[in-house]
Amino acid sequence: MNNVMERYELERQENWEAHARNMPFFKFPPGWEVQINPPTGGALARFRVKLPSGEIKSIYFDAHNRLGYFGEPYWEVYPYQGDVGRCAQDESERLIEMIAD
Repeated sequence: MNNVMERYELERQENWEAHARNMPFFKFPPGWEVQINPPTGGALARFRVKLPSGEIKSIYFDAHNRLGYFGEPYWEVYPYQGDVGRCAQDESERLIEMIAD
């Protein structure tokens, strides 16, 4: 029972419900395969995308700038142009572009 209560407390402290309400909807292009992953390492959300080419992109949502710094809640895509790409939480079209690139 302690684990459950600790989890609820963490969710409350980090305001997960509000972040979930503000999360954009995504319209993924045909042929993309999406795998949902647990929110590990301080990320609030994680998923991977397998593109038709077979390339796999890793994406996470950092609501508290714990994994990097963007100045506001952000998405990170890896790999992106030989490095990482970041965009704001509400830039869903930009996120899709970075995943495709």
